[in-house]
Amino acid sequence: MEPRPSVLKILGDGSGAVDCVYPLHLPALTIAINNLANRGRRNPLSWSPLQTFERLVRQRRLRDYDELVSEVARLPEPVQP
Repeated sequence: MEPRPSVLKILGDGSGAVDCVYPLHLPALTIAINNLANRGRRNPLSWSPLQTFERLVRQRRLRDYDELVSEVARLPEPVQP
């Protein structure tokens, strides 16, 4: 549930031990990062944290938490011994 772009970059680009990160509400995080990018910048699209964030989303290294919940719900029930 880490919202800071710099830490998301570390988690998403790190050692390869983490496949993806599930922010609690990816749409809200996207809005917040876009708002930060637009704050007083001539060219918000060139802001490095925004570029990193968008790349991690495109690569599916950042996925919404609801997607994780859906994946877990699809797991088969454990077989009782």
